[in-house]
Amino acid sequence: MENLMLKSSGWWVAPWNRTVVGGLPATKVEVERGGVTCAIAVNKLSESERETLGIMPWQEYGPAKFHEAQDWEIVEEAGMKIRRPLAVEFNAEEAKAELIAKIDGKRKIVEEGGVVVDGIRFATNQKGRTSLVSVQASFEADADHLENDWLAQDAESGETIWVSMDAVKYGVIITAIRAHIRACFAEQRRKSEELVPAIDTYQDYQDFIESELDSLWS
Repeated sequence: MENLMLKSSGWWVAPWNRTVVGGLPATKVEVERGGVTCAIAVNKLSESERETLGIMPWQEYGPAKFHEAQDWEIVEEAGMKIRRPLAVEFNAEEAKAELIAKIDGKRKIVEEGGVVVDGIRFATNQKGRTSLVSVQASFEADADHLENDWLAQDAESGETIWVSMDAVKYGVIITAIRAHIRACFAEQRRKSEELVPAIDTYQDYQDFIESELDSLWS
């Protein structure tokens, strides 16, 4: 949109509105497009248009969706009138369920993010692990076997490189991958079974997201 501007008379019911379409409150805002004022549903705006207007996706407000409003007030911020709750009740069980899902997703990302051996990152996704297992028989059949054409990454630059593996190096790599995967699952269990059950408040939720979700995976 050329010369896109949010009008001060525009309304947007901020994230406590639970009526959502396409990840955004299905509420109209009044905008000015090239000098012409018009109303448009928030969920019909493109990502770049929302960015220009300062309207954030619903998901970016995180735990706000776990609040049930008891009372409301109308405030004006950055030229927008926003409906906000005066009192809220945190739904801990919904928040915990989301955290369990987030932890599982994070574990998968870390698990498949590779493992570094002597400055070289080897793939730990399913394809990478299958490829490594496929050459195990060659090393078992011939102690002098050498894999000369193996693709990996330079851990520092991320550049794809060719590496060679003898039986000893292969053993080190496989051991590192197994340890990496075990560590990922162990950390998932620790976070899910020890930390998440202790979350009772909105502040607990925030602290977990900021300090625990991304820490100590491997």
